[in-house]
Formats: sequence, structure tokens, C-alpha cells
Amino acid sequence: MMTFPPSLRERRLKRLLVALLTIADRMSRRQQINAIISSARRIKASQCRIISSVESLSSCRAELDSHADTCAVNETALVLEYTDRVVDVGPFSNDYQPMEEIPIVKAALAYDDAVTGETFILLFGQALYFGSKIDHILLNPNQIRANGIEVDDIPRFLAPKNKSSTHSIYFPEEKVRIPLNLNGCISGFNVRTPTLHEVNNCTTLTVTNHDIQWDPRSLFFQEQEDIYESNESLLPLEAQDRIIYSMQVNKYLTEQIDPIDLSSNIHLKLEASSIMAASSANRRLKIGAEELSKKWAIGKQIANDTVKATTQIFIRSAIHRIQRRFRTKNNTLRYNHLNAVFRSDTMFANVRSIAGHAMAQVFCTDFGYAKITPMALKSEAGYALQDLIRDIGIPKHMHTDDAKELTLGTWKKVCQDHGIGMSHTEAKSPFQNRAEGIIGEIKRHTHRFMSRTRSPKRLWDFCAIYAVELRNRLALPLYGLHGRTPYEVLTGNTPDISEYLEYEWYQPIWIFNPGAFPEQQRITSSSSL
Repeated sequence: MMTFPPSLRERRLKRLLVALLTIADRMSRRQQINAIISSARRIKASQCRIISSVESLSSCRAELDSHADTCAVNETALVLEYTDRVVDVGPFSNDYQPMEEIPIVKAALAYDDAVTGETFILLFGQALYFGSKIDHILLNPNQIRANGIEVDDIPRFLAPKNKSSTHSIYFPEEKVRIPLNLNGCISGFNVRTPTLHEVNNCTTLTVTNHDIQWDPRSLFFQEQEDIYESNESLLPLEAQDRIIYSMQVNKYLTEQIDPIDLSSNIHLKLEASSIMAASSANRRLKIGAEELSKKWAIGKQIANDTVKATTQIFIRSAIHRIQRRFRTKNNTLRYNHLNAVFRSDTMFANVRSIAGHAMAQVFCTDFGYAKITPMALKSEAGYALQDLIRDIGIPKHMHTDDAKELTLGTWKKVCQDHGIGMSHTEAKSPFQNRAEGIIGEIKRHTHRFMSRTRSPKRLWDFCAIYAVELRNRLALPLYGLHGRTPYEVLTGNTPDISEYLEYEWYQPIWIFNPGAFPEQQRITSSSSL
């Protein structure tokens, strides 16, 4: 075995130590919070600022972070709107102090396409604003995917052999793809502060939805995952390699390291400076019972009960310098909110009706309430959803299959504008959508009416609407109804069926036509639709 003089061995160990500490020094420059979860308090004016001049423009890097349960922005972002909620962000370890008073905002960032030179405005709704506390943007992949955006975070060289990777973020509606690049092992891309001119004129890409409240602790995600796991046709998933998105260390301490005992002491001299996981308190309303008691001049107990029994979904903050006019379009307060999950699917007919309808969009609940809107084209499904909102109210959630007309375009925009949550069935699993069974019941009921009266087939859309209106007023043998009708369970009003008792479907009737003088009054025959 070759031996070295003590002086030469010591010099080699010192060179090794310098190399290791150089690597640690480079990694420590990335001071970051790599995982966060959301909560709420008040927004302090000193915590946030709004970019208003070209001199304040800056750039940074936006990076995917699987530990971040909510997207987070820094002072590079242009804050467009503040919500009524803030969060307290705490690290995974009690050794770190939690960050308090972190506001939830709607922010904008500019992305410049390196190939075409086009500038896109990236909108982040329900994002956490950290100001100067973090030096880059954190992107939660699942929050982005929940908005219908495709996130492929697998680097191309790490993709499975039987599946290629695009390593990008793709916006299917706009058909825009943002390529990701690696900084170490972390995927991301470069962004900058947008100008107000760019915000108003450049193409806008909505990364995360602002109108639907993001709750990372919701049980909905696990419920949807359980639905997929319970499907017997789903093959067992193979084990997948996991990628650590970020692991950072700080500069070494000033203590001298003994080169002879390098292997046993080097790990004690390197300090992990990044917060790799964090938790937060539950979300709280911005205006609490105590402040409400002062504003409305009421007792604290009444104020406390009022806060519990009401919502605060459209509070607009003016504590910061105003850069844009307040939004006047507020769909969420214009219509009633229905405390029910709706299912929807398209019903087709092989005969075009006299009104030109070849299909109908059916909406239903678990307790039997239904609404049908005849359509000429599948692309009209989004307008049928608008009719549902105008006639009845805003559903809490909408569950459909993965058809494009029920996931993109007008349908998606209507859901986002009104804060309706969206979920979809698994491919080739129609049994996961209750609307399939309701459509069968509507067809059978309509067929009974039309067969009994021998009415023309081209009147199927009128008959289907009639059948649905009757079914909503039937005390069906469903557990969720408890002997009441679907109409009453949904609206809280007891239905009156008087107008449906005078005549039956397609019953011949006489119409009194008074006529204009000097013509005589006459009675004409017709059919009841």
C-alpha cells in the first residue's frame, strides 16, 4: 500500500475540503421556501407593493415545486388584485419561525418566447405573495393541472423508454407551450415583471384559476383518486422513480475543520438553509367577528354567528395604490348559489325536432333534480350551462365526462367565471356519471308520453322538457329526498302542480280567439304541448 508524507496527505485533504465547500457555497445562494400550504389573516400594507414604473421591472425564475401546495410569487410579479384571505406559512421543522400575514393575490408575470419573441402574460390566481422574502416563483404542479393545464415535469433524459417527455407546460386552449429547462435538477423557466401596457394588450395565459377558491387540504382530491383506484379495469401501477426537485445547503461555518477527520465532521459544518416543507394554519376570513361588530355596531355574539352563517367571497382591497379599475363584473353575487353537486351529459336523438334540435344537455343532482336544454350542436353545451345558472343558480360543483365541449371553450370559461369546480370521469367509465342513468329515465318517460298520444317524433324536445318538469315535482323513492320532491330539496320551496293538472301531453284543446271588430269571436282547436 502506497503511503504519502504527512504534509502531502494534508494538502490533498485540504484541496478536497475546498472543493466540497465551494459546491456548498454555490448551492447556498439559492435561498428559498420549497414547500408551502395556505391559511389566512390580514394584509399589511408594508408587506406588499405593486409595480407601477418601468424602473421597478425585474426578472427571476419560476420553478416547479412538488412540495408547494399553492403557487407563490415574489416582488417580480405585478399584483392585480387582493382577496379577502391570507395565510400563515410554517416550515416542516419547529426550529424555523413561521411566516405570518402572507396574502392571497391575483398576480401577473410576463414570459417572452425565445423562438417567436412574443410576450405572454401569465395570470396566477389564488397565489401567495411573499414579496422580497423569496427570490423566485414557486409553481405547484397540481394547482396548475386543476386548471386544465398540462404539466410535464419529467426531463427528457429521465423519461421512460416507452414514453417520451415534452418537459413543458402546455395550454391546450391557446395551443401555447412553455418549454422547461433545468437549473441543477429543478425544472423551470424565466419570467419578468410585465408592464401595464403588456397586461392590457398581450395574450393572456391563465395558469391558475382565481375565481375558484383553491383549498389544498380539500378531501376532494383524495375522493377523486379513490374513484380511479376503485375501478376494476384499472391495471396496477408500476413503481415509479421519484425526483427530488430541490435540495440546498448553506455556507460552511467559520469553525476550522480537521482535515484528518474530514469524513466524520464535514456534515456537521454544512447547514441546510432552505425550507423544504412547510405547513400553515387553516384559512381565516379577512374580516372577523370583532371587526364586524365595530363596523355594523352589533354585539360580538351576533357578529360571531353572522360570520359563521355568511360568506365573504368578493371583498376588494384598496389599501394599496390602485393601478386598475375595480371589476364590476361579479357573476358570483348575481345568481343564487346552489348547495348541490351537479352531473351533466349530452342526450342525442336520431330525429331533428321542428325547432332544429338534434340533442339536449342534461343536468342532474344525486337526489333526482334534472334540467334539460335542447341543442342543435354539441358546442352549445356551454350556453346550456349558462341557462342553468340563470334559471336555477350556480352549482357548487360540476361533474362530466372528458368530452372537449364539457371541459374546454365556453363551458370552462363559464365555470371559471362563476367559481364552479370541475371534475371528470375516467376514460371509458360512463358509470361514474349519474347523468347517464337520468338520461335513460328521461328517455323512457318521454317515450311513454309520445307512444300513448301518438304525437309526432319531431316534438321530442318539447315532450322531454315536459317530462323533466314533472319528474322534478315527483316524490321519488330516493333516500336523499326523505319523502319530498327534488324541486323542494334544491330550492327550499314547496312546488305547486296546479298548472300541470289541467291538461295532459298533446291533449286536444279549444282556444278562444276574440278577434278584432267587426270580425266575430270564434273558437279554434289546437293541441296541448
